[in-house]
Amino acid sequence: MSTLLGLDRDADFADAEREEPACLAVVSPVAFKGAPRGGLRDAVLAGAWTGRANRLSPGHVQWDRIDAVAEASRHTGSTTSAPIRCASVPLTPSVEVRPVSTGTGGPNKPGGATSLILQRRSAQAMDGRSSLDRDRFVFILRRLMPESGPPFDALDWDPCVHLALFVHRVNGLEPGIYVLVRTPGALTRLQASLHRDFGWIRPAGVPEDLPLYLLAPVDCRRIARQLSCGQDIAADGFFSLGMLADFDRSLEERGASFYRNLYWEAGVIGQALYLEAEAAAARGTGIGCFFDDGVHETLGISDHRFQSLYHFTVGMPVDDARLTTSPGYSWQ
Repeated sequence: MSTLLGLDRDADFADAEREEPACLAVVSPVAFKGAPRGGLRDAVLAGAWTGRANRLSPGHVQWDRIDAVAEASRHTGSTTSAPIRCASVPLTPSVEVRPVSTGTGGPNKPGGATSLILQRRSAQAMDGRSSLDRDRFVFILRRLMPESGPPFDALDWDPCVHLALFVHRVNGLEPGIYVLVRTPGALTRLQASLHRDFGWIRPAGVPEDLPLYLLAPVDCRRIARQLSCGQDIAADGFFSLGMLADFDRSLEERGASFYRNLYWEAGVIGQALYLEAEAAAARGTGIGCFFDDGVHETLGISDHRFQSLYHFTVGMPVDDARLTTSPGYSWQ
């Protein structure tokens, strides 16, 4: 991958931060059989690269720990990290667009998956008032389950990421801290790792086949805000969440390089949430700044069996008048 992306040119990175190849994906309308062995790589080697890498910004601070993590999690061929298989997905998917039940409207218009993908944006702020119907909330959670199909059928390993949800305004659902267990076998491990006084109650009105559990009925807006570095966006949406990875077990079974796979899975969950938020006439955004130790303390996690990898929020957006929005991919 370094060769294909031109990242193995040491001389061209002499004065700049190195780039780390992570994942190579091929998106094609037909089954991709791959190039002859060595063919694509040989073609790249025979070509000529131009230009040199530049520094990210003047005075950029080098985060040595990032380089250390990259080195420690690099696949060397001696571990059992799972391969990625080719996913077969429909070429013309269709997604029904249904509005939220209350509020002042949403950013999108009815359409199929193509329009949702093209209009997908990150919310800058939420209105703190609108709510989401319970049925739509359940629908969104179903789309995050591994068996729901694309994009999760592109991950060729047993799911390792579960969701700790901070529910604020979902009609017909009590506000509180919930957990969505994305694989049946993880339930007992989660129950053993989280606070012993959590209730693990199946919420009324939620289908029995959706493994959603109410841990603590509480107004958790302040908690969500504090855990997300004081950002209001974590408290002003319908709900926010943290992605909990089955950490120790995954690395023990698959090797250190599987650390990257955990983040890939979290990323796929986040992208699915983005599109499901748009389909609900709402909007989502990833939350990269959060206090992981605070999340663990709130949930009662005292070891590395489970670790919080990333956060996300979904709600009704408030447009920032200072920003200009242009159509995505206007040439299509």
